[in-house]
Amino acid sequence: MKIKENFLFKIIFVSYIVIFTLIIDRIPLSMILIGTSLAICWLIYPFFIKFLKKEKDVQQIKEDGPTWHESKTGTPTMGGLLFILVPILLGISFTIYYLFTQVKLDQIRGIISLTFVLLAFGLIGFIDDYKKVSKNQNLGLRARDKFILQILAGLIYLFLSPTQPFKNSKGLIISGLVFLFALIWIVGFSNAVNLTDGIDGLASGTTLIVLSFYIVLAIKRNNTAVILIGSLLFGAISAFLWFNFKPAQIFMGDLGSLSVGAFLAAASIQLNAIWSLLFVGIIFVGETLSDIIQVGVHHFTGKRVFKMAPLHHHLELSGWSEVKINYVSYGITLIMTILTSIILITN
Repeated sequence: MKIKENFLFKIIFVSYIVIFTLIIDRIPLSMILIGTSLAICWLIYPFFIKFLKKEKDVQQIKEDGPTWHESKTGTPTMGGLLFILVPILLGISFTIYYLFTQVKLDQIRGIISLTFVLLAFGLIGFIDDYKKVSKNQNLGLRARDKFILQILAGLIYLFLSPTQPFKNSKGLIISGLVFLFALIWIVGFSNAVNLTDGIDGLASGTTLIVLSFYIVLAIKRNNTAVILIGSLLFGAISAFLWFNFKPAQIFMGDLGSLSVGAFLAAASIQLNAIWSLLFVGIIFVGETLSDIIQVGVHHFTGKRVFKMAPLHHHLELSGWSEVKINYVSYGITLIMTILTSIILITN
């Protein structure tokens, strides 16, 4: 059954990649970026997985999670290292090239700021993952320390970004509120994707669909920075998902989830389409809200709304398979992406 599920997924996966590249066939650069990043990562991942197993950089499963997840213990983690590192290195190479062309300074700033987001939040996730694997437990950075580091990374990004909505706001108080909102937006979605990364292929698959939306929107709005880094990231995560779908051969770890979540938020800011992420990223929003509701209600009443939070664990305990949760989540994300595209891109 697992072989059939995996085979079906790969047929759907390849079909989606082909259809998406056909949609953007008018932009050869984006196709080249996706293809290059995908090919490099897809070829390297088998060796990377063996390396992580040899180094014993493996996942420890939470004791309070579903009992059947214990079988995942020993699966290599920190898979996000490759799908973050390859886009960063290729992005730097293209940035150097752009310095000698007629690309506008704001676009260069955009590329640098998006690259910084991947690097900074990836580094925070790396520290967290490293603490987990070195101590052979599921607890890494303390929540307070992680939050402080995320705030600092978000602050630096907002000052680096060419799109700074708080500068266009009237009055010091409104500017401050807009700045604070943008900061919370980045940190919030970084953690939202992290919460979603609880079963094989869920976070990576939904991220891929959301990324495709922002790449197309960037093409329509001629945003070189999001086209470049977004396309490289799309290709790299596509390769990762091939090895991450159930049964996963590798997990992205906090290194991957924190960085891609922050990237999606940053992309929505740079494209002046902040609110779009609430809709195309509805799965991330739902996972986060379920966790907040569970903690809040339990704190005040001692009762639980869900069998377990976040939402995907509740669905598992309700009898849903991981594959069913994935396909339903992909479908919802795709529908919301299409509807949001009709509203934003066609107008």
